[in-house]
Amino acid sequence: MISTGKISLIFLLFLSTFFSEKAFSITASVKPNYIPIDCFFYGGKVCITGYAKKDEEIIIKITSKEKVNFLRKKKKINVLWVNSYELEFHFSPDVYLLYSTKKISNLLNEKEKTKYCIGYPALKKHIKIHIIKNNDTIDCNNKCECCNEYFRLQEARNIYGVFNNSIKTKIIGNEKYFELILDWHYEAPPTNYKINIYGIKNKTIQNHLVLTLKSEKIGFLKQITEIANNNSLIYSVFSIIIVIVFSFFVSIIFNTNKCKR
Repeated sequence: MISTGKISLIFLLFLSTFFSEKAFSITASVKPNYIPIDCFFYGGKVCITGYAKKDEEIIIKITSKEKVNFLRKKKKINVLWVNSYELEFHFSPDVYLLYSTKKISNLLNEKEKTKYCIGYPALKKHIKIHIIKNNDTIDCNNKCECCNEYFRLQEARNIYGVFNNSIKTKIIGNEKYFELILDWHYEAPPTNYKINIYGIKNKTIQNHLVLTLKSEKIGFLKQITEIANNNSLIYSVFSIIIVIVFSFFVSIIFNTNKCKR
């Protein structure tokens, strides 16, 4: 018979052996984790730093909540451009930013990329596209080309992008310190963001950490947005008053300059 003491010792040895491999996971922080947007906001800097295992590479993915986004296609009739049809991109985030220590195509196998939606090819598989034409919904037959066009438009707004070799690293003891300083563009919508940090070894994800970043409108900009969403009539009247007041002041300035001449 094995005594209770020996069973406990064997169990403790098993735990120590098991957790010695799993004890170290990614630790990281994001500064700032809150971005207030006012009337004068024109972008800023976000810094993500942390530690991973010495032999792991790092991928950082920043995304907003998935939703349905739209892309209107136009055609030319005589000298006028008119809406031809509309593309619906289901399960597509407003923001998709990807950063890595090395070239992403060399870091992960295709199965892992698809599972964690890492890279444009994986995102194309994840997104569903519908064509809305004459109030009818049609499945898209040229998904790849439509996605490429959509990604290019989002990249032009600096809210989509894949940036290889963009994370700086430094070995400190048995750990790898990593740092990413990125430009937060003013076109990124105010919402809650997920920052997924992946530790990669042998083309598979070994560790995974999720941080959050919140961005929201504040002050006068927030109040104006709420009025526009909740009471469009008041917002329209208010906009007309502002235009009239500014026009009045501009006319005074120009008339003053003419009198001086």
